[in-house]
Amino acid sequence: MSVDVELSSGPPPTIASAGVPNPRFGLRDALICSLEGVWGAGKTSTARAVQERLTGHGYRTAVMHYGPRSGVIAAMSALLDDDPLRSRDGIGGYRAPHLAVVDVLLRLCREADQHRRHYRPEAGQCDVLILDHGVYGKLAYALAVLTEHPPPGLAPDQLLEVLLAVVRPWFLHPHQAFFLDVPWPLARERAVGRGYGGGDAASVERLMFLPHFDAAYRRLAAILDSATTPHPAEASPAGVAPAAGITTVAAGLRPLDDVAAEIEHHLLVRLSARPAVLTLSTEEGACVR
Repeated sequence: MSVDVELSSGPPPTIASAGVPNPRFGLRDALICSLEGVWGAGKTSTARAVQERLTGHGYRTAVMHYGPRSGVIAAMSALLDDDPLRSRDGIGGYRAPHLAVVDVLLRLCREADQHRRHYRPEAGQCDVLILDHGVYGKLAYALAVLTEHPPPGLAPDQLLEVLLAVVRPWFLHPHQAFFLDVPWPLARERAVGRGYGGGDAASVERLMFLPHFDAAYRRLAAILDSATTPHPAEASPAGVAPAAGITTVAAGLRPLDDVAAEIEHHLLVRLSARPAVLTLSTEEGACVR
């Protein structure tokens, strides 16, 4: 299987802010943030804690995991989740190297549906939208598996540039992403304790893959943190903060409230620069999806 993507020889691609108006949906500009990290890092628990704090400040805040799936997307999701191309039995892996590319393309198709049909509309309903499942984790997974089985004619150091080129037309980059830095062995113990999200204690494949996934995630976070300044031609509207990359938050064994407070501080700084019309009374409550 060949990959036909024009590669640039310049700096990493710039990433446009999620705050750029979308004529198709006519949305107001909600502040969009995502919580990143490997399985078991505590993304969902932290998202709920941050939501509670921001709601207390009067911001109508939604936490979103995934939107509803139907039709082809639902059928494809069932295939990817229940009968994945990457086997999880024994040491796992793909039956044939080219299946890594097929797996990545199918997962990105599913992700494109989420970004286009669910994340953008949801962003028009609240002041702050928190995505709790790690939107960049999908790119980290793709980077990890394609590093194991690089497509013919594509050097390993070109993989990330190709991935960014593929998702650029539809990927809704958050204004702010937070990478919850948890050592992968600790994260795996947590995932095993809850019994899902890579938490099968008997899975040798998960145990072997998680360090590679963690390394790819950290590499992605480091690169995107220096590559997310919007292009001047895509400047955000007045009062809308530009994308700020991925901020690493040392989580580990820290209390959940401490981690949530650190993220809250970052978001309040960004929210303080936004139009006052987006600040609602606490009586509005929180949006929950």
